[in-house]
Amino acid sequence: MISSRCGDCGAAMFPYSRAVRNCSGADMSDLLLAHRGMLVAWTTQDFPRGLPMPVTTDEEGNAIVTFAFQPV
Repeated sequence: MISSRCGDCGAAMFPYSRAVRNCSGADMSDLLLAHRGMLVAWTTQDFPRGLPMPVTTDEEGNAIVTFAFQPV
């Protein structure tokens, strides 16, 4: 797996990121991860049956994500 490391603050980001929120650094480089590791946390997202999913695709197969709230 490949993640990224910030050249400004040294933070490692997974999944790969183009910038670091904490330092606003954008000097990112590839960071190769080990083939084995420990899973620390995960999440699942369930939707009740009958409700439309907020994710669909366009004519070219690209994901379109919508939100049920108004961003600020």
